[in-house]
Amino acid sequence: MTDPTEAVALERLGPADAANLGGGISHLVIGLCRLAKREDGSVPSFEEVRELVNERLGRSPRFRQAPYLPDGASGLPVWADDQDFDLDYHVVKADTDGPVNRHELDELLAEWMTTPIDETKPLWRVQYVGPTEDGAALMVKSSHALADGLGSIALFAMLLFDVTVEPQREEAASWSPAPLPTASELKNAPSGEDDADAGSLLDRATSLITNPQQLREAANATAEVGSYLLRKSREDVPASPLANGTGAPLELRTLEYPLDRLKLLGRGLGTGATMNDVILGLVAGGLRQWLIENGEPLEDLAVRVPVALKKDRKAGEGGNPGVAPMIVPLPVEIEDPVRRVRNVRERTESIKAAGEPAHNLAVRKMLREAPSQVRDRTLPLITGRGQANVAIHNLPGPPIKLYVLGAPTASFHSFTLPRAGLALHLNVVSVGGVVSIGLAGDKSAVRSLDPFVRGFEETEKALAGGVGRLDLVRRVPVFAPLDDDMQEDLASKMSERKVKSGETLAEQGEHGDLFFLIVEGKFDVSADGKTLREMGPGESFGEIALLRDTERTATVKASSKGVVMVLSRDAFLEAVAADPTSMVVAEAIINTRLGDLGRYQVFGDGES
Repeated sequence: MTDPTEAVALERLGPADAANLGGGISHLVIGLCRLAKREDGSVPSFEEVRELVNERLGRSPRFRQAPYLPDGASGLPVWADDQDFDLDYHVVKADTDGPVNRHELDELLAEWMTTPIDETKPLWRVQYVGPTEDGAALMVKSSHALADGLGSIALFAMLLFDVTVEPQREEAASWSPAPLPTASELKNAPSGEDDADAGSLLDRATSLITNPQQLREAANATAEVGSYLLRKSREDVPASPLANGTGAPLELRTLEYPLDRLKLLGRGLGTGATMNDVILGLVAGGLRQWLIENGEPLEDLAVRVPVALKKDRKAGEGGNPGVAPMIVPLPVEIEDPVRRVRNVRERTESIKAAGEPAHNLAVRKMLREAPSQVRDRTLPLITGRGQANVAIHNLPGPPIKLYVLGAPTASFHSFTLPRAGLALHLNVVSVGGVVSIGLAGDKSAVRSLDPFVRGFEETEKALAGGVGRLDLVRRVPVFAPLDDDMQEDLASKMSERKVKSGETLAEQGEHGDLFFLIVEGKFDVSADGKTLREMGPGESFGEIALLRDTERTATVKASSKGVVMVLSRDAFLEAVAADPTSMVVAEAIINTRLGDLGRYQVFGDGES
């Protein structure tokens, strides 16, 4: 049992945390955890969840502490025990009738997001929703003054989650609140982060004075940052249909994808594409569909995304890499999803190479010590306010599966409220091999998120198909020497065709205008009434008639149901004939096949 008479070390909120107080719903971190059924088909009940939370409150003092500043005191508030802590305020059950479907869950979540937290109490809450269509759900929220996005996941993981099916049970410890501190007691409390900042500032100043090389580097860095701010101040921000709105009312949607699938799509695209590039490509597809259905022009829309910067450390130097927002214009005018992702990749790499994220982070650090008037005028230039149309937040969670009282987590979504002028927010959370995407839109600007969701899902399917086609193209020997641009162009120009068993695709002696690439099925090749060989997935035919402008030299017939990709004569010749290496490969293939027919010849000779 906690002794309320025991002296408790006072801890002030840091300046950044305290700045999040009084912000209402705009400074909330929101989460939605969907729970699947346990092995026996049951789901945790509200009473079970409440008891679990009660057992684990002692894991962190913050679960029972609230910001407090006594009358007559100045400076930042301290964390103090809630004198009337009530678990029934922090863990509640949603009032529902019968199983809740996804749409109803989204509506409950929108209401949950727009209800502020009482800042005189500990800054967290949990709401149980159940049963749902596929199990149960937990809605969580906390204030940014308590924890940021990643910190919030860690906070609720302490209360709710286990890494094994069998939960770790604890005996709820007896607890009594420590008395609230007086104004005189606060005088001796540490002043928060200011002293540490002042010390580090003094250390940096001393280091500069005693190290001329650092002084030169600092001067160069300051000049670069100054040029960056000047450039940002002169940027012409184009008008956007998503730069409107008031921040409310709210519309929510949720999407989930297997982590391995998104990684596989990135690897399949090649050219160094990452999962983040794939997600940006999906976002571009969603925005493209939204623009089309709302009659808006297909012009670039900018997104604000976080980027982690590698920090050069000397031996023994600590610290984490910085994270800064980066403004990326998405190529919504590009129809082909494969090309769209590669274009996104090229744009993001170009922006990083120009040093924009690093300059952004440097300015943000400088502004911590700047007057509020300077901060208020500078921050909009570097955080994308008015420059970005969509904000994306990336919260990497634990890669292992999590459980709540034996029920596996099916997904964990995070949400950020839209703000005036920034009408759409996407939060991407990866937990237990599932990438969960939470969409929050300002209805007064987006009207409906349905077109965006349709575009997102259709783009994912089209991208998977495009990656599959691209992989097939790369495996064709005559296409292998071509550069990425040409391979992607060929893949995008190919059309899929289903083939019935017994169907003839090429007839000996007929004129040929198509090139065929086998995706599925088996095909017999014959000439002059004799069967020569059987072809299967990954093999191709038709290039002889196209490159020699002559009749088909053999007949190809499907011996089973199958699927082929078809490419026109013009597209084939534009790619292959223009590349010397491809022509050499094509010559070798053609001579091999004509040799099988007893008709070996060299390019330029007439047909024998």
